[in-house]
Amino acid sequence: MKLPKLLLLINYCLCFGFAARAQSTTDSLFNQLNTVLANKQFYVNKKQQEINRLSKQLMGAKTPAEKYNMYDALYEQYKSFSYDSAYMYAKKLQDISFQLNSPMLIASAKMKMAFTLLSSGLFKETFEKLNSINIQSLPANDKADYYFIKARSYFDLADYDRSHDYSDLYNPQGIKCIDSAMSFCKPGTFSFLEFKGLKDLQTADYNDGKSPYIALLNLPGLTRTSLVLTPVA
Repeated sequence: MKLPKLLLLINYCLCFGFAARAQSTTDSLFNQLNTVLANKQFYVNKKQQEINRLSKQLMGAKTPAEKYNMYDALYEQYKSFSYDSAYMYAKKLQDISFQLNSPMLIASAKMKMAFTLLSSGLFKETFEKLNSINIQSLPANDKADYYFIKARSYFDLADYDRSHDYSDLYNPQGIKCIDSAMSFCKPGTFSFLEFKGLKDLQTADYNDGKSPYIALLNLPGLTRTSLVLTPVA
């Protein structure tokens, strides 16, 4: 689980005032976070080593399909590490996906570009990119992520505008997108709980909002590897 998301999750849990067992788990997570922060450079070096390894593999990629896979791997390394590099590889993914003439790869590459644009606060460009995606070309897990990115775009835009006139317009759209994202997830999985918790926070349903975050804290490893999606067409 990415560090910023884990910090946000713990902050929500503390605000909700969980029971003793959840508090004990939270204390343990804080200790782990302190250890991670104290060894920040170690993790930065480790990531850079992986990036260097993938960059060398990219030099040996011959076919467009091989290059797509390497661009994708490098994008995943950079997307929460360096905006400029993430944008560069998202753009390369888009270009080569059109060469491969694969609707699924084109849609996936566009979604990754949308995530990168959103991360940099380019809301107009994010919505343009999302609205250009053929959603039917995406597998179920990517459909869930698509609607989650779109929901985040509406919520972040509402927060950025800081006006009830606009938040009253954007937040309901975000809620609809979260509901759509949840429809592609199996209840009890990482993504379902993540989406449900965000929905409860956005609707100020703090009582029900405790349950998804308690369940998330109790998931083994706090990682998306616990994600299981329903086979929605």
